[in-house]
Amino acid sequence: MIEFGIATDEEHTAQLNERVLEGIRGSNAPRPAIHVSDLIYCLRKAWGRRQQGVEPDEADEDTLLTWSGGLQFEALVSEGRKQEPLAYCWRCRTVSAVPKPETEHCFYCGERWLIGTPDYIARDSSGQEVIHEVKETRKSSKHGPPIWWIEQLATYLAFEKARGNMADTNYGRFVVRWLMGDYGRKGKGLRPLPTRASLESIRVTFPDDYHTAWLDELSRRKDQVVGKDEPPLDWQDSPRYGWECASCPVGKAIDCPQWIWGDDDRVRDNTVEVRDDRDDVE
Repeated sequence: MIEFGIATDEEHTAQLNERVLEGIRGSNAPRPAIHVSDLIYCLRKAWGRRQQGVEPDEADEDTLLTWSGGLQFEALVSEGRKQEPLAYCWRCRTVSAVPKPETEHCFYCGERWLIGTPDYIARDSSGQEVIHEVKETRKSSKHGPPIWWIEQLATYLAFEKARGNMADTNYGRFVVRWLMGDYGRKGKGLRPLPTRASLESIRVTFPDDYHTAWLDELSRRKDQVVGKDEPPLDWQDSPRYGWECASCPVGKAIDCPQWIWGDDDRVRDNTVEVRDDRDDVE
């Protein structure tokens, strides 16, 4: 039997962390504008971020490292036009390039605009340009793409239509790496299968004339995020998902009733969790 010792190399670990995180963080410039991610997740969280001055993409090192695998997968599969930030103005009904540094309002009319960045745009077999969003998830593949993915893709396609592109295109694609595959096979007597990742291209088709109404809906959500009053927690008027709450960066600060944890990260006594009726939506 060979003798050996194991210990964490703290210095080398720190060097690796810094190298990886430097490549993930990108620009540290402020992001004052409304972004698509503000309007497809909890509106109260987006509202609270603005009230508390928390940047939309502010994340700790562990979270950034968790994202690193997905970013590597995105770099592997991306083609065509990649990561082109776009700004949509509701008053002008036009799309512009995003300035550096980022500004909150349209150059032409001064209206607040909405910024989004599709992962990549590539041509399909017929030569038509198609928006692609790359996803990596531990959710089971049996549930298919969740609604917040759908809303993101719908928004980017609406941008292109407002831009005068993709007039004849009514679909986009998800390129998904299901890290856990379909782990729902639990039938009695069935041979248990090991976890296997799978790769899937998913086509999502929208009605031909959906984009105008959808952009109007996003404008309604935007008005809630930038308003003086807290957006409601009624999910029929505001997107909200239970999995957001535990990692919410402002839930405690804005005294949100969904923030049910004390300073010791334990559920507070006599606290009744406000159920999210869309918790089970995948």
